[in-house]
Amino acid sequence: MANTLKFGISTTVLREHPISYALEQIASAGYRSAEVWPWHLERWNENPNLLGRKARELELTLTMHAPANELNPITKEKDAARQAQGSIAASLELATKLEVEVVAVHPGRRSSDREPVDEVWERLFAWVYELDKLAERLGLKIGIELMEIRPLEIFMLPSDAARLMNISFKHIGLTVDIAHMNTHMDPVKFLKALDPVWIKHAHLSDNAPRRVHLPLGNGDIDLSAVLDYLERIYSGVVSIEGSIPGQGEVLIKRNMSYLNKLGWATKNHQSDHQS
Repeated sequence: MANTLKFGISTTVLREHPISYALEQIASAGYRSAEVWPWHLERWNENPNLLGRKARELELTLTMHAPANELNPITKEKDAARQAQGSIAASLELATKLEVEVVAVHPGRRSSDREPVDEVWERLFAWVYELDKLAERLGLKIGIELMEIRPLEIFMLPSDAARLMNISFKHIGLTVDIAHMNTHMDPVKFLKALDPVWIKHAHLSDNAPRRVHLPLGNGDIDLSAVLDYLERIYSGVVSIEGSIPGQGEVLIKRNMSYLNKLGWATKNHQSDHQS
């Protein structure tokens, strides 16, 4: 039987509500997974152990997105790097309370366009080595996320993935982001340039020129073709990103409706019963 994709969506689509409410809405719409950001949990001060239990009751697999925003864990500013790395490490500890298996982590970037790229890579290697040791202690998988075209980014292309993944990490892989890929090249071409064993997690949204993380069907990606190929090389969670303030319930249903239109939600439902 072919690999199956387990579609989920970020709880931050309902950032105006507690995560417990978001999980209920996500499960009710037919998703099989939900992705949690630590800031969403902190905003509502919910008990992570209870949320993990609730997710299991709703038959949802939880994933986590580590803090990102303006954090740069590989900046040359040592205090800022230490603070960013500490925030990400704390999120991994939190993930264990939620019983998360995989965490998406942004790789960091250059501090300025004058900074030699190889120096930044040396800091990335050193930090990921420490992440790998922490992930082993916590029993987690980490997917370092390949980024979109954006100033100062260094970890974006298949060649960048190979440069990192050719080191023998035990718990480190990739988070592939379909919308990010589309800023570089056709996402199927991008995926074909990756070793499938590297992929630990996937993010999904649509993309148009200069706009990433659009609702499914609102961009120019051939999502049917991309998902068809992704299913051939990957079996795991595909977490939908993107939000519209105040329209979370609508967006949850709209994205699922688009997946149904493409036949994906039906395919996953049938696969569950066949397995």
